[in-house]
Order: sequence, then structure tokens, then C-alpha cells
Amino acid sequence: MITGFYAATTAAGNCPNAVLIDNLTSFAPSLKRLQWTKSNNTATHSYREVKAVSGVDIYDFDGVLPSLDVSFSLSHVHLTPFGGAIELGDDFCRNSRQSLDSLFVEQAKYVARDLGMKLERSIYEKIVRTSIDTNRNFLLSGDVPNTASNTLVVLTPVSGEVCGLYSPAYGKYDSDRLIELEKLSGGALYSNLKGIAVFGAIFKAVLGVLLGNRRMYATVTNVDPTDKDFVKTFPEKMSEVLDECLVGESTFVLMSNRLKTAIGSKYTTQSSQNTLIRFDEKCNLSICGVPVVHSANIPSKVDWTKMPGTA
Repeated sequence: MITGFYAATTAAGNCPNAVLIDNLTSFAPSLKRLQWTKSNNTATHSYREVKAVSGVDIYDFDGVLPSLDVSFSLSHVHLTPFGGAIELGDDFCRNSRQSLDSLFVEQAKYVARDLGMKLERSIYEKIVRTSIDTNRNFLLSGDVPNTASNTLVVLTPVSGEVCGLYSPAYGKYDSDRLIELEKLSGGALYSNLKGIAVFGAIFKAVLGVLLGNRRMYATVTNVDPTDKDFVKTFPEKMSEVLDECLVGESTFVLMSNRLKTAIGSKYTTQSSQNTLIRFDEKCNLSICGVPVVHSANIPSKVDWTKMPGTA
């Protein structure tokens, strides 16, 4: 490991890995809302999906307790490896007047930012594919999903059920590392394949998303703010979708920046047409009381028929 990379750098206990996590989420706002859980295998995660819970009821004191039943199905999810190699020229390092460790950490900040943006889109696409495959996709209009339609996601992150996953072979989210950064050749100068004298490091993160409870995620397709009935049908459908989900304090709606702007053109803070769609004084959008997270990493339109893993 890079010397001091995970050591506290200030009296407040801030560490470079925390800086990398900040960069990972800085342009991927939905990642900040995900709870992260260590996978139980290096490249996969085995889990039990709750199918049904029954039997909880009121009983008489000292009476017969009702019989409880929780049914599960066993499944697993694959994690995705992200990574790359960083090389810094000998002359660059000599003239930078910074330590080699700090130079690699500085480079890694930009890599972490790019990783976060790619990861957010990857997770979004995984939720869309899974929702279609598990009948958790709802149509705002029409009888079938329209290709290249706006698609939004409803998500309720809960640790161990719907959450982000990281490999135990590469990091610990809270106390140690989510992102692995390790010097090559023990930090010694070496000649790369082009014959250039360089110092090198590898950057790795093995990450994924667990969708282990179908009532904690859903998608809505055929979202077209230009439709003449949109102002009426959109809040009605969103209310219906949220009724089908387990909604709690962690629940949020994820959509593209463009879709959020288009919805904003239909509703204003002063609008009395429907109180289920609200903008606050900072233009933050909420739908039926659930906050909206919007991101440039989410495509404004998704051709679901071309997405791998869907029927």
C-alpha cells in the first residue's frame, strides 16, 4: 500500500481515502445515498431474497403465539472490477517537488471521480434491466415500454437488501479502503513497455449493487413531459408506484438532469395544479414527498430493448 495513504492527515482524522470517496461521489449524487456492504465473496455476493412474510398478528397475553413464516429464494450477484494503471514519468516526479505518494493520490482523485460517474450509470442500468426482468417496471402511458423513452428509478436503500457492494479483497468502505491504490515495483523506478523511466501504481475497485428485495426498487418508463395529459397522469402514476414499494426515509427517485428540467417546466413552486409535485425555494424536486436525485450520468432516454440482460 502507498505509505500513509490511509493514515490520518489532520487532527480531525481526515484521510486520503475519505478524499477519494468524496471524489467518487462528487459528480454521482445517488452514490451518496447508497449504503455500502461488504460482499461475502471476492467477485460475487450470495444472498437470500425475501419472497413473503406472514403470520405476525395480535395475540392474547399468555395465549398461543401465531406461527411465523418467512420464505426466501437463494441467489447471487456478480461484482464488476474497475481499474487501471497510473504511470508518472521520472522527470515529472523530480520537477513536481511533491512526494511520490502525494502525486499518486492526486492522480487517483481524478480517477475516482471518473469511476463514480461510470459506476452511477452502471447501477442505474442494472436497476432498469432488473426491474423489467422482475416485473417491477411501470408504464406512465401506453401498453408496452417505448424505445428510447425517459425512464426514472425509485430506490429504497437498506443495508443487506438493496445496497452497494464492495469486495473484501479490495477494500472496506468505512474504516479502511473502498479503492485500492498500490505502487508497482515496490515504488521503485522502472522502464515501461515504451522504454520510458516511470513510477507506477495500480488503481482497483471491485463494486456492484444488490437488489435483494423487489419492493425496494422500481422503474417508470414512457415518461414524456410533452404529453398533453402529463400534468395529470404523472403524479397519479407515481403515487401508484410508490404504493407498490416499501418507502422510508432513505427512499429517493433517480432521473436525468434533462427529465428533471422538463418536469420543472410543467410544475412551479406556485403551481396549484397538483400538490404531489413540489419544488422548494432551491428548486429541489420532490414527488409525493419523496426527494428526487438528478444526475448528468443518467441518460435522458433509454432504449431498453438494446440493454443486455433484458427479454
